[in-house]
Amino acid sequence: MQKKRIILSVVVLCFVFTIGVNAEQIMQHVQATINKEINITFDGESIKPKNQNNEEVPILIYNNSSYLPVRSVANLAGLEVNWNNDTKTIELVKDTVNMDNPSILDLAKKNLVKANFYGDIQSTKSVSGVTNSSTDLTMQDGTKLGAGIAIDANSTENDNIFDFREYDKEIYARFNSTTVILNENYSKLMCFVKVKDITDIAATKDYISTHISIYDIDNEVLIGFYDFTSHKLGLGEESEFIPLECDVKGVNRIAFISSDYMNFEESRVIIGDIKFEK
Repeated sequence: MQKKRIILSVVVLCFVFTIGVNAEQIMQHVQATINKEINITFDGESIKPKNQNNEEVPILIYNNSSYLPVRSVANLAGLEVNWNNDTKTIELVKDTVNMDNPSILDLAKKNLVKANFYGDIQSTKSVSGVTNSSTDLTMQDGTKLGAGIAIDANSTENDNIFDFREYDKEIYARFNSTTVILNENYSKLMCFVKVKDITDIAATKDYISTHISIYDIDNEVLIGFYDFTSHKLGLGEESEFIPLECDVKGVNRIAFISSDYMNFEESRVIIGDIKFEK
């Protein structure tokens, strides 16, 4: 697959260190403002820019211009971000969309990946969606997987994780989940799954019971599943990436759903290197 490369010169804004300014210096000290009232939408959906550690990054105002974090905005647009230390250049790499055997980024570029509503509010949109973060996708041997989906905060009071309904062209769900529209074009799904960052756990259990479900929404059939209970993970622990494949022949829409058996766990589930084959 050919890649188109966009090169950006680096403009560094220093907000902490006071540095004298002259023509020979690269870094300059400037004054900028953080405006917490500014909102950002991407394809009509509200988003919060985040860094590689999944922490929200503020929007800076300098000389009446808004400055957004390059990596978080580029990832939303399906661009890879590389840092070339030799030339001090931020490199944005755009892949040509491959719809024959697409990755999750290819489908996202075609607006075929959607975060679901949780109940009757849009809270899921902030905790479920596409990730291309090295923090999420790096395996234990240091290999970075391709883009995938991250789902946070899977705790809920409702036990029916397969309760989907539609209203005004939006999908509502009982659990945090992400829908991928396949239009019956593919036969096989391949991915890797892991659970990480457990911050809360049911008091009645020694280990987490988080599991990932891949659900055929239209036919109401579970087509993929992985249970992390056997890993016996406790607070602050995470699993390795586990390969997972399933048959998606004739499937119109699937949902990636993170849930647990006790409804009292808070974890981050990563479905990495998501790819589809004809």
